[in-house]
Amino acid sequence: GRFDKILDIDRCWLQSDWANGVLELVKQFALDSGQPAWDTRKHTGFWRYLVLREGKKTDQRMVNIVTYEHKPGLMKELTGKLLADFPKLTGIVNNVTSSSGGSAFGEKEYPLAGSQTIDEKLGDYLFEISANSFFQTNTLQAENLFQIVIDYAQLTKSDTVFDLYSGTGAISILVSKHVSKVIGFEAIPGAVENAKRNAARNQVSNCQFILEDLKDTFRGVKDPVNRFGTPEVVIVDPPRAGMHPKTVAGLLSLRPGRIVYVSCNPTTFARDAKMLCDAEYTLIQVQPVDMFPHTYHIELVAQLELKG
Repeated sequence: GRFDKILDIDRCWLQSDWANGVLELVKQFALDSGQPAWDTRKHTGFWRYLVLREGKKTDQRMVNIVTYEHKPGLMKELTGKLLADFPKLTGIVNNVTSSSGGSAFGEKEYPLAGSQTIDEKLGDYLFEISANSFFQTNTLQAENLFQIVIDYAQLTKSDTVFDLYSGTGAISILVSKHVSKVIGFEAIPGAVENAKRNAARNQVSNCQFILEDLKDTFRGVKDPVNRFGTPEVVIVDPPRAGMHPKTVAGLLSLRPGRIVYVSCNPTTFARDAKMLCDAEYTLIQVQPVDMFPHTYHIELVAQLELKG
């Protein structure tokens, strides 16, 4: 029940052996460095997060060290130790954030070794993933998740699809072969660039990715209908906090025939679904998907249809 409690672990059983090894090395290095860990109450300190990414189908691996500021000498020393023990690392980066919140997103990224991205494969498509972009953590189960999304969307070749919170373009690209065009909306610049490159590398020509904060998308000259037409289907995959009320209002203004909602937080999904169903939609079905084995967290996919 505490937001500031840190659990000291030697092994996470959800992670690969290399990830646990990196965890142990970085943890010990941080303890020996003389630099303090970030204090979530006082908003002071240096070490903030260790974020690890792994391409299960490509065997590519990234280490992202998130700190309050960039210390080149310290990062060079840590990079040397990591590469000595884990020479197969695809890339090491240092993301710096001065935000007082709990986000691990960097305001500025410093490459330390290798590539700033890794590749992962979903179905027939290859995706580029950067340190700050969202991508489903459980690749094998993500394929099942996205198939449910496609099934619930009931897509036709003439459909225009809006993909809200499109991230690196995974959903947009996976549904692209079933529809006329897909417009993805995303607020993180790096993710939008990843998505554009992912579409190009997979020779997908009917996807367009727009850099916008969704709570501002449906206002005035930014009205997406004026730019892209009215979508038959809208797919939303928001963060744990769910949709901003302005985004819900904007979604309702679109009046798509079908909405497919992907959620990693059933509580905020229930809140958003109530707003949609109190307006013009009917909740048809919900399918939980166990993306996070041995935890109480679940992902879910919901299908909503416009009433009458």
